[in-house]
Amino acid sequence: MEEKPTLLTRLWLFLSSYIPLWVILLIQTYDGPKGFHTIFFGLLSIFSLLSLLLFLRVARQKLNVGKGERICDNFIVVDEYQDMNHVYFEYLVTYVVSMMSFIPKDQGMRNILTFLVFMLMVFTFYLRANLIYANPVLGALGYNMFRVKNRESGHWVLLITRKDKILIADKTNPEKICVSSLSGNIFLEVED
Repeated sequence: MEEKPTLLTRLWLFLSSYIPLWVILLIQTYDGPKGFHTIFFGLLSIFSLLSLLLFLRVARQKLNVGKGERICDNFIVVDEYQDMNHVYFEYLVTYVVSMMSFIPKDQGMRNILTFLVFMLMVFTFYLRANLIYANPVLGALGYNMFRVKNRESGHWVLLITRKDKILIADKTNPEKICVSSLSGNIFLEVED
């Protein structure tokens, strides 16, 4: 059965994908250290970043433990791959640039509500298109996305890794990549 991330996990990943926007809006709408906009976007930025770091830590530790050692229980053997890092840039251009003007400093609650409705709509599309892991902040943290053909299943899957290149397995060297399943066909490489 396909393991899907919980709604809370998907919400965390969604919010964290907009950390650059939250910081931009914090700067744009700064209204003093105790101002509503300052507190709202400041807390949203901090919460989003911490949730992403927690998610990565938990996902990378989904390994079996045996006799004090971490043992990888899920591998991918790559036959082909395609670089998917352009998705990070497309995500930024499509959403962040178009939303930067949503909350001018002078118009208060009406714009906050408009912004929240818009973000709910984007979140819905984000879930339906399975763009959970197309997170530009992951790119900023050094993660790369690759579409890889898994030799074991013959299916194409999404691999998120810190590696810049993927070694393609051959008959003499079946390069195995230790991974943690994030959901269905999306995997995070687990590093030692």
